[in-house]
Amino acid sequence: MLKDLVELLQQDAVQPYYIGLCMAMMVLPMLGLAIWFHRRIGDSEGGRRLMRENGKVPPTRSRSPIAAGRQLGHAAALFKSIQSGAYGGEVRATYKVVWIVVALWLLANALVWGLPLYGLSFYPVADSRSIPAAPGNASTTTTNKPNW
Repeated sequence: MLKDLVELLQQDAVQPYYIGLCMAMMVLPMLGLAIWFHRRIGDSEGGRRLMRENGKVPPTRSRSPIAAGRQLGHAAALFKSIQSGAYGGEVRATYKVVWIVVALWLLANALVWGLPLYGLSFYPVADSRSIPAAPGNASTTTTNKPNW
């Protein structure tokens, strides 16, 4: 099955569609999750309070570790208050769904992007531009570089 996948992806007609599928797997689920999250959070009073609290901390353009630490500290404090139920059960449940969806998204991306690369390590693709070595002629060699 893995060999069949590698052979399928060697075809020039399939490669653009597969890359398009991979890119869609990266972007579309996160876009949908962001829209769903903001609609769901905005529906509850606790969610609106959370967004107001989060909006109090201005974004920083600084690249200093101190500014990053402040932002991380604020995010950790919000996470802790969400987990303790300070913004209500609906907000906590929403964040739980977000964590599950992101974990599944990471797994799906690892499979979609990684499986062909893993397959290439077992079934290297012979370069179609190389000429097989003739018996007794050491000047021509073959390469196993993928052509994609």
